[in-house]
Amino acid sequence: MKRTIYTSVSVLALLVAAPAVAQNNTSTVDQSGSANSATVLQEGSDSTSSVEQSGDNSTANVDQSGANQASTVLQQDDAGGTVNVNQSNADNTSSVEQTSLNSTASVDQSGTGNSSDLVQGRTAGTEFQTNGQQASINQSGNDNQSFADQTGSSGDLNVDQSGNNNLSDVIQSGFDNSAGNDTGTIGVDQSGNDNAAYVVQSGQLSDAYVTQIGDNNLATIDQSVNNAPNPAGGTDPRVATASITQGGSDNDSSINQYGGNGSTSARLMSASSSQGGDGNTSTIDQTNSLIAGSQSGNFASADQSGNGNDSAIFQDGADNSATLVQAGDGNVSDITQTGSGHTANVSQYSDGNTSTVLQGGTGNSATVTQGTPGGGV
Repeated sequence: MKRTIYTSVSVLALLVAAPAVAQNNTSTVDQSGSANSATVLQEGSDSTSSVEQSGDNSTANVDQSGANQASTVLQQDDAGGTVNVNQSNADNTSSVEQTSLNSTASVDQSGTGNSSDLVQGRTAGTEFQTNGQQASINQSGNDNQSFADQTGSSGDLNVDQSGNNNLSDVIQSGFDNSAGNDTGTIGVDQSGNDNAAYVVQSGQLSDAYVTQIGDNNLATIDQSVNNAPNPAGGTDPRVATASITQGGSDNDSSINQYGGNGSTSARLMSASSSQGGDGNTSTIDQTNSLIAGSQSGNFASADQSGNGNDSAIFQDGADNSATLVQAGDGNVSDITQTGSGHTANVSQYSDGNTSTVLQGGTGNSATVTQGTPGGGV
């Protein structure tokens, strides 16, 4: 059975006695299948809502208050899927498309000019089901934008933005990826103005976290690690983990984790970048194209709390460890590790220092300290 409802005002508005004021809202509900539920509440004027459900047991709730808001919800294929969209004030736009079993999406936007576009699961009509996707997007403030695309299974996505002109773009492909570890944990969290975060996961079993508080910060995480060889028995460990935290302004941080095959594995890599000052730049690249084995296990950590610091860490191999701390201003650090079993610890506490560490072969150790903690030159 197919039901199509077209109205010039919202469905619930027709049921409530109200003064004869022209609101010019539009609500469209198109349902086919069984036991689907759609609830639309629109207050204000010039709002548009479209809900299409072609599977079974789907639930959609749209609540819009204000003017010129638009919400589009499309649920297809099989049973299940729950969408909750709540928009307040003016000019918000939300589009949610779910084509997989057990998908859950919740979008809450308050402010002006927010935009959220989320696509979860397989292409409509595809034979094999991808499932377990979850999403929670919450934007408060002005002119925020969030774009999310999940394809695969067991993916988690969480975006929380407060402030003005923030942008978050997350794409996940593969299986069991996570931009956050559950719907209660934020994978991308931005507070302040004009921050931007991009997360791309095209590998498997990877975690990515971005937290930015301040203005004009940029964070980029790109994970494309091959989960090979896949260990037999038990629960697979996380293939790659990346975390970026930026608390100042005008900072730029990127983490790239990639590579791996059945004989030269890039699995079990971990990287974190923390920047608390202004105008810092951090780049971490991790891979393994050199050492045969079942895992890489590279570890990299960069912590910059001063201003105008620049750091780069590159690791190619297995069981390498690099730890960088820069607490002064205008420092430059470059760490390159190729091979296996290397350890590098670089600490620069004063201003204007330069450090370069190059490690190749096996089992080398380097410690560089310039300045004293809490001290000057």
